[in-house]
Amino acid sequence: MKTTRNRSVRPLDVLALSLVLLACEPPSPAVAPAAAGGGPPTRSEPEQTSAAKVPSCGAAWCAVAGIPKQVTFSAIWGSSPTDVWVAGEAGALLHYDGASWSVAVSGTESGLRALSGTSAKDVWAAGLDGTLLHFDGSSWSANQKSGAPWSPAAGLNQRPIYALLALPGQLWAGGSGTRSFDGKTWTEPHHGSHLPTMALGAVGSTSLWEVGLQGMLNRWDGHHWQRLGGELGPNFFGVWGSSPTDVWFVGSAGATAHWNGETPAAVPTGTTNDLHAVHGFGSADVWAVGDQGTILHWQGSAWTPSSSPTTSGLLGIWAANAHDVWIVGESGTVLRRGA
Repeated sequence: MKTTRNRSVRPLDVLALSLVLLACEPPSPAVAPAAAGGGPPTRSEPEQTSAAKVPSCGAAWCAVAGIPKQVTFSAIWGSSPTDVWVAGEAGALLHYDGASWSVAVSGTESGLRALSGTSAKDVWAAGLDGTLLHFDGSSWSANQKSGAPWSPAAGLNQRPIYALLALPGQLWAGGSGTRSFDGKTWTEPHHGSHLPTMALGAVGSTSLWEVGLQGMLNRWDGHHWQRLGGELGPNFFGVWGSSPTDVWFVGSAGATAHWNGETPAAVPTGTTNDLHAVHGFGSADVWAVGDQGTILHWQGSAWTPSSSPTTSGLLGIWAANAHDVWIVGESGTVLRRGA
């Protein structure tokens, strides 16, 4: 039986054989399709705006109404409670400014799978067909000022980018292998596995992680990716950590593992639903989300289920702070808690 992750990405048996990675403040115009002849894309106004305010949900999770585009959302990222981006199928890019939603023209119909940024004027989105877009505070663009594409996946053999990690002065993109961009050049450090990268995470600027299929867990040592997973475990889809000795990995069939600085150890969750994303605020406050509306909370000793207002698959999680947490998923699902 295929999971939400399989349906929203690609069948994993084909993916593992064929993936090759060849290789961002207020809502604003995004980018229209490129002009004929390959010139830089033109700007256009947002498609539409919804005046529906996001509700205050208190301690319970609640569904956010008035989402102006009902597609599966795979990723969410924001620089503040009044600057939140959501990305999904058919090139969907939505923005919340603290009062209303707007739909940005992305210039692509490719599904978007990842979002990451360093500020309201530096946000990245990536996904299928090697798509990589940058938002500079005023518009989204697939191309640099020179006209060259941002994406390392140029040419005929474009392949998906499933993971992004934006750091000051550096962007990491993961798919088949993981590449680094310094603003001028893409490089691909030695990769500890041949398996696809599904998520990237950082604990500070020096402790980086990549996770992927068949138990892949790799840690960046500053020069190359050090292989820690045995490639015989579950598929891992999410990673988050509060410190170099407190890192969580989540994945297929309810699998979670914890890194204590020495070795990754499996931790039971009580669910067999795939878990797609994880985010937290310390060693005793971590959230994981997944299929069938699954929401789990770690409070220091065990994973416990949290009441969910949906049975849709949940694919992404982001938080402005411990009292304002957002989740996105299938069929236009957007949940919020604590605000």
